[in-house]
Amino acid sequence: MNDIFKTISRVLLRTVVIAVSMPAALSIEDAVAQSICSDINILIEEAPRDFSGIIVEPSRGSGGYGVTFELEGASDCTVRQLLKGKSYYCTWEFRHRDAEAYMTYKALGQDLQSCIGDRAVLSDDQNVNHPDFYESRMFLLDQAKVSVSVKDKSALGSTFIFVSVEPLTGT
Repeated sequence: MNDIFKTISRVLLRTVVIAVSMPAALSIEDAVAQSICSDINILIEEAPRDFSGIIVEPSRGSGGYGVTFELEGASDCTVRQLLKGKSYYCTWEFRHRDAEAYMTYKALGQDLQSCIGDRAVLSDDQNVNHPDFYESRMFLLDQAKVSVSVKDKSALGSTFIFVSVEPLTGT
């Protein structure tokens, strides 16, 4: 029953946002980019409310919360507790160093730039100290930080794409 509720909620939420914001004639590629824009805008609006409108399960084994709203194609989406507030976090998993992972990262970064670039300050994330590859782009808005990153994890035999949205508190 919970899965049915999650699916219906997600479809209705997307339908309303897309119907209001989508021009009459878009190419398929534009429609996909528009979809991620609609999804990210919903998450940016949810961020100051600690994603209370999309949390459905009190907690999961990972210490996060289940959600009714997931970014398309992600293998897992959750809301995690931070020191101040909560963060929405989605993961896509690929084979280690799979070219599709880097293409997905690049496409998500370009889509986010198109969606929110004019409202945000773009910055590259700080370097991390580990031997695997890591790259990230952050978009700082008035009320939230949106980031997309790619990480190679050779020990796990995987490359991961992460998209996160978190409220800006006192920044």
